[in-house]
Amino acid sequence: HQLDPLNPAVQVNYLSSLIALGNLDRAREEGQRLLTLSPNEKLQKILWHVSLERGSYDEVLALAVGRAGSVDTAPYLNDAVIEALIYLQRFDEAGRMIAGNRGTMDLPRRLFLEASLAVGRRDAATLRRVASELVSPAVVAEIPAPFQGCSRQWTGLWLGIAELLDDKPAAAQKHFRTAANETLPVICEDDTPALRLVALAYALESQARADAAGLPAAITAARREIERLRALGWNDAWFGTAEIAIAMLSGDEQGAATLLRDIRRRGLQPYGRMRTSPLFDRLWDQPPLDAARPALAAEYEAARTRAAALQLAKLGL
Repeated sequence: HQLDPLNPAVQVNYLSSLIALGNLDRAREEGQRLLTLSPNEKLQKILWHVSLERGSYDEVLALAVGRAGSVDTAPYLNDAVIEALIYLQRFDEAGRMIAGNRGTMDLPRRLFLEASLAVGRRDAATLRRVASELVSPAVVAEIPAPFQGCSRQWTGLWLGIAELLDDKPAAAQKHFRTAANETLPVICEDDTPALRLVALAYALESQARADAAGLPAAITAARREIERLRALGWNDAWFGTAEIAIAMLSGDEQGAATLLRDIRRRGLQPYGRMRTSPLFDRLWDQPPLDAARPALAAEYEAARTRAAALQLAKLGL
């Protein structure tokens, strides 16, 4: 029974593997095919996840409007909509939706969304508050025991971003190194590889600002980690964008251009993710992003226009 291709758990594991490998177009096609064979809420949720990974944020909102009122998908629907609004730079609406669902939202998940919104807004104070709250006894008590160690990587990342936003790159680098080097329980591995690479990319950015003399050795170590994680099959959206940043910070313009072409070929629109991340704030005017930006921005603005035409009243907005 567990190997039945129509079993929702088997379907979700299959699609999750495609997402981790970065095969987003295939994950979308396969997810839609499976949904017609055996409609179920787990498949619907992972298709929203595929749309988020692809950067199709208008599609996320359209799917959510169509599913509004479904009790089974309501928590995930709200989370997906908030993430899409953040990446669409609609920060006030995302904030209102977090506040409106405060009483029913899973507390650790709410903190994650508040931190994502704070990153987009470049709000260092909120990042520090959320990082502190996430490891508080009250919040840890709400996390199932096997997952309680998984938050350490996130708190290190958020604290590092807060220091970087306050122009304290040396302090930021320490937090990013801690986040990158965390040894987490195996059960946390769904997020760990991509997060480790994001933390390493931020650590390089901090090193470039604080102590450029140590940058070559740090770049060599980051490239070794990329090779190790790629050998394990990791290549999701966060992994791909972090790898572009590392190539650019390494001075590898050609490598960054190849990586950008690769994620575009795989169906990813990275502009919203990159715009929201402080990691790219200093990189937009450098090759290859300087030449690629007009086309990426035009595609992104078209998605924002489509999203703006949707009636979100059903979602409480």
